[in-house]
Amino acid sequence: MKKCTKLLMIAVVMMIGLLVTGCGKKNYEEYIGYQFSGKDPWENEVAVTIRKIEDDKVTWTYTDVYGEGEEAITLYNELTSDMKDDKVNFTVKGDTDKEGISFEYKGTLTLKDGKVILSYEDGQLTTKSTDGDSGSYHIGAVEEGKRIITLNKVVDNA
Repeated sequence: MKKCTKLLMIAVVMMIGLLVTGCGKKNYEEYIGYQFSGKDPWENEVAVTIRKIEDDKVTWTYTDVYGEGEEAITLYNELTSDMKDDKVNFTVKGDTDKEGISFEYKGTLTLKDGKVILSYEDGQLTTKSTDGDSGSYHIGAVEEGKRIITLNKVVDNA
């Protein structure tokens, strides 16, 4: 009888544990596979696509287009980042589609209310030259309030 009671207690504790951990999982279906876009601090088009959220890791892409036409510079980076409390600390960096121009921005990506919020903390676009590197689009030169941007889900009406 004691053995049966002990086994029953273990089973109940395990079921409660599964229920609690299962209920604690968030549903991110409104983000996965969708693109979110808006304007960066310099009024350029920026987009984030959430590719996958699994095991507290987010796989996502960052795309920002500075300027228009042939002079446009495209920043692109695909990342897998750790997520905690719907937030991701990020560093997006790499070369652009223009030779000699690279970028690096640091900040936080937050998933909230069906939107993506980018908070830029540091970074710039860098042009490499034999005369010395020069920077532009410095996030440090942007007012605090304009460093946080909200990206809305892009809906395909096709």
